[in-house]
Amino acid sequence: MKKLIIKLLMMLFIGLGILNYLLYLKTGKNPLASIDFSLPSMSPVNVDKIKDALPDVKIPAIGKDEGNPTTVYKWTDSNGVTHYTQDEPTTQ
Repeated sequence: MKKLIIKLLMMLFIGLGILNYLLYLKTGKNPLASIDFSLPSMSPVNVDKIKDALPDVKIPAIGKDEGNPTTVYKWTDSNGVTHYTQDEPTTQ
């Protein structure tokens, strides 16, 4: 299996090389010349600029009592499936 993967990768690279060369012969330009192969900048990010760009969103705290408890209803339907909802289940 490992040899098959290596052969497929080699065929892919050779095929890309041939395609690149044929495009060069047809257009006179190297198709891969416009691609920037340099690594991205690894400089530290200025967090203050990011904070200023983001809108103020209040994220609810999980596990903290905020004074407004949520009521959760647990009920089982006629098929025996248990459901958990915030809305009171309707009886039919």
